This record gives sequence, structure tokens and C-alpha cells, in this order.
Amino acid sequence: MPKRRHIDVDNSQVKRLADKVSETNSKFVENLIKNVDLFGMQMEDDSKALAPVDSRDLEQSINSKTSYSKGIVSSVTGSNLEYALRRHEEQPRIGKYNKYHKGVKYKDFYYNGRGELTRAKENVNDFQPGRKYLTNASLINRKNWNTTLIDSFKESWR
Repeated sequence: MPKRRHIDVDNSQVKRLADKVSETNSKFVENLIKNVDLFGMQMEDDSKALAPVDSRDLEQSINSKTSYSKGIVSSVTGSNLEYALRRHEEQPRIGKYNKYHKGVKYKDFYYNGRGELTRAKENVNDFQPGRKYLTNASLINRKNWNTTLIDSFKESWR
């Protein structure tokens, strides 16, 4: 005849674990919003550093916004200038071109689609400033996104 075994479960430990998970969930959302906002600011900085320069209007118009709605945290980086989309998507013009501004001709100002001021900017993680500045900023920060998620969880579980 088999022996009966008695299993005793301590409900207080299960309750503490449930409380910890509940507390961690709210902390995780707070930390995630904070860290995604920091991620967005880094994306904004990299986008500005990679943006083409002519009058600096494009660079100054780039901004980042983080939002939390219905359990989803998102960050959007971009510009509201029509010129921004054109600069981002337009194919570079190969060769040397003059710039005409307020009746003044600047000889050979543009070279392979990048002006003198843009060419003078430093590379950011091996990406040249100019076209596809938002795409390149997102490629630079792709690894940072995963780190942001992991760090948010680690900060919450402490």
C-alpha cells in the first residue's frame, strides 16, 4: 500500500512573489518610458549629426517624441519640414555643382550631392552626413534599442 505524502505550500511566499511581479510590472513601464525617452534623444542627436547642412533649418527641425498608450511605448524621430523628406530620399547628384544663393554664385559648392558644410561635418559611427540621415541614425541605434529594453527590465526587477 503506497504511503500518502503530505505537501505543505507556504502561501505567504507565493503572495510575496505575486506582489513582486505586480510591483515590477509598474516599475518596468516607468523605466521603459524613461529609457525609451533617452533612446529617442540619442536618435535625435545622431539624426542631427548626420543631417545635411545648408541653412541649418533641417538640423534644427529634427525632434524626438516618446509616447505611451494602451500598453505600447514608442518613440518617433523626424522633422516636419517638406525639405526634410526630399533631402532624405533624393538620390545624390554625382559630380560638382554650383550653389546660387541670394544672387551669389558659389562655384563647385556641391560635390556628389553633398555641400561644403555637410562634407565638413564629422562621420558618426562610420556613416557620412547627408542623405538617409534618419535611416543611418536608426541603424546606429538598433543595438541600443535592445539594450534599452533589457536595462529597463533589470532596473525594474531590483
